[in-house]
Amino acid sequence: MRFQAGKEASTGYMREAWHIRYVCKEAKDIHDSGLSLEEYFGIEGGDYATSNKPAESKLATTGAINLPATGTYTFTDRVSIKAEAKVSSPELVYYDKGVSVNYDKVLTADGRQCLSYMTASGTRRYVDIAAAKSEAKPETKPVAKPADKPSLPESGTYTFTGRASIKAEAKVSSPELAYYDKGISVNYDKVLIADGHTWLSYMTVTGARRYVDIS
Repeated sequence: MRFQAGKEASTGYMREAWHIRYVCKEAKDIHDSGLSLEEYFGIEGGDYATSNKPAESKLATTGAINLPATGTYTFTDRVSIKAEAKVSSPELVYYDKGVSVNYDKVLTADGRQCLSYMTASGTRRYVDIAAAKSEAKPETKPVAKPADKPSLPESGTYTFTGRASIKAEAKVSSPELAYYDKGISVNYDKVLIADGHTWLSYMTVTGARRYVDIS
């Protein structure tokens, strides 16, 4: 029977002998305990809220829904009551939208945010209320990889495979002084990486240093 005599304070209803509720495999346990459904599952009803509401809320917890660690929660949709905090755990019974429950724990398990409470019979129950909040990952920007130094000796002779500018500085922005055409060779005495490019360098007969981008 859903509403027993003497349980008006917890159920909020007078005795209704015609009102039956199916509660699956826990029916015998509930009946033998002598508790109302509200008392057994820790459901708020009647003046149960004022007599059993936690006196103090603890610090807020993290999760998809920001909640105190203990308190009273009112469901915004139909939710399953389970014996384990697992998505695969079977539904024992459920809360309808608008029903409230006193809980003593908020946890994240199996990728979900759950409320948990102890029933009057000392059994812990879990209710899945939302997907767990995903941790924000810091944005990673690609780091420019410096140009690889070609497998050239530190000094020697290099034959150009395309048109290449001759410059006074090893900078992309440095103006072109002259150029080498494809197939021309040059004797160089240095290989370096600068401004994100690979350069050959040599001294002219007048003693001026020149740079050629070979990237």
